[in-house]
Amino acid sequence: MASQGQASDAYPSSVPDGDQIEYPAFDFPQDVLGTQEWVEGAQAKQTYILYSEMSKDAFVAWWLETDFGKKKRIYWDGRHHAKCWEQFEQVAHGKTGKPGVMCTHCRAVLDHPASGHTGTSSMNKHINGPGCRKSTGRTTNILASMQRAAHKASKKSEVVFTQETRNGEYHEILLGFVPLHGAHSGVNLGSLLFELLQQHQIAHRVLAITTDNASNNNTLMSSIQESVQSLGVGNAAIIRIPCIAHIIQLSLNDLLGLMKANPKNETIQTDWSDTCSGFLDSRHQNTAIANTLNKIRKLAIFINASPQRWETFCSLQTKDPKLMPIQDVKTRWNSTFLMLQRAKRLQSTYNAFCSESQYALPHLTLDHEEWRHIEYLLCITQPLFRFTTLLSQTRDVSIHLVFSIYNKLFDHLEKSMDALRRKRVLWKQLVLKALEAAKSKLSHCYAMTDDIPCDLYAIDPDQDWLTRYRKSLEDYLEPYKKDLSDIQSRSKADKCAITLSELEVSCMPEDSQPSLSDQRDELAQYLESGIVRSPPRIFWKDHQHDFPALARLARDVLSISATGAGVERLFNSA
Repeated sequence: MASQGQASDAYPSSVPDGDQIEYPAFDFPQDVLGTQEWVEGAQAKQTYILYSEMSKDAFVAWWLETDFGKKKRIYWDGRHHAKCWEQFEQVAHGKTGKPGVMCTHCRAVLDHPASGHTGTSSMNKHINGPGCRKSTGRTTNILASMQRAAHKASKKSEVVFTQETRNGEYHEILLGFVPLHGAHSGVNLGSLLFELLQQHQIAHRVLAITTDNASNNNTLMSSIQESVQSLGVGNAAIIRIPCIAHIIQLSLNDLLGLMKANPKNETIQTDWSDTCSGFLDSRHQNTAIANTLNKIRKLAIFINASPQRWETFCSLQTKDPKLMPIQDVKTRWNSTFLMLQRAKRLQSTYNAFCSESQYALPHLTLDHEEWRHIEYLLCITQPLFRFTTLLSQTRDVSIHLVFSIYNKLFDHLEKSMDALRRKRVLWKQLVLKALEAAKSKLSHCYAMTDDIPCDLYAIDPDQDWLTRYRKSLEDYLEPYKKDLSDIQSRSKADKCAITLSELEVSCMPEDSQPSLSDQRDELAQYLESGIVRSPPRIFWKDHQHDFPALARLARDVLSISATGAGVERLFNSA
């Protein structure tokens, strides 16, 4: 029954004509696979869908409809105590649904331990065997940046280093998972972080730090900057990158908060008492939406608190899988959207349970107008949900997409606001004010990008940055050109010393080494070239010989994560 309750939702919008808030490029998800991450295994032409904590509902819903899912039951979200699980991800074959585990180093896919009750012996054998070690391609050369989480509720701190290897692959490395003692001040966090960087001998190679928007991170950045500069290694200023996923959630919190619709509970409530069934007055339009959400929350608590009520609720559903109501919590991203999405999908079941079952709850029954509240909220929050989910799922480069994400969200909020300005119903005017609050928060965070060097976003070959970012990119490229020139000089000197006589060296042409002018031409050639429809990581891998200095810069910059999702992901396995 637990696995049945994990299925996700997909439905078309049912907002009546004339009240539909239309916006480009965003639709309700029609396919649960739309938010899944596809990965390619080591075997030729074999693709798999990755199970992740952020998209587990959609994954399980899809998997239950596959041939394997209909025959077997696997607890995908079960606890994995064996240490070897740290080296594997759960996957299912994209066509058949066959469950497996994929090695995070070589992408070999083994049978899932739960599918044959074989345990983890094959996983241990694989990671300890020579086959895996030969193909891991691990590198000890630190190439780029790191990201970290300021603190955890469990008083643990994780530090994650992200790097892109010379073959263009992107990796996340967990550097430490250490206890935090005393106050979670920026100074204490900075000291802990600097100590960890020194321990791994990479303090002088940090390019950027991705953090959330907690106030203590400002002090942390000052502290770590002073500590690194005290080493006297001539580092440029370390750049702070605000987590874009966290910014989206701040905007969403302001949107729901203005309507007094944010959840207040930090955990899922499992007990139902008479006090939970208090009367909700929906006559006041200023609190109508908040009351609608409270009804959905109370129904979720009431139904899930009793096996008998849950069975009755299931019996009213005509299609498998049988779904449980979802209750949102303030500590889980997107939980309000998921709660409303589930409720909308089960609208007829909710109505029947409240009016026709033995547990008649007329005071919790949602009328037509209240279901319209839910439809509007889903419509305006769906893009925020989608971008947060996609950002949390991605394991590829993302820093170059920050401005595009901002623009997409601004366009959506503005078009939604335009559609609501002509409305006179009070609760719709309240939604308009909520959208304005969300846009205000997004605008405030967008202004923070003014402090980030433009060149961090200029290495995306899909954009034309010729006029706006050329000077910034030229300045940032200087040390890379110098390093490349030094490397080429040493390489040339070594080669000459080994293979050529002194007479031959004296007769060599002077133009055999690229000049500074040639390197300037490298930048001009890139900026003046046409638009290329290619992912940046692939572009720079394919053009590293055409633009050697720029490719080195891009390799470093693309290692910076636009979100702290990697920390959260590794936190679940640490």
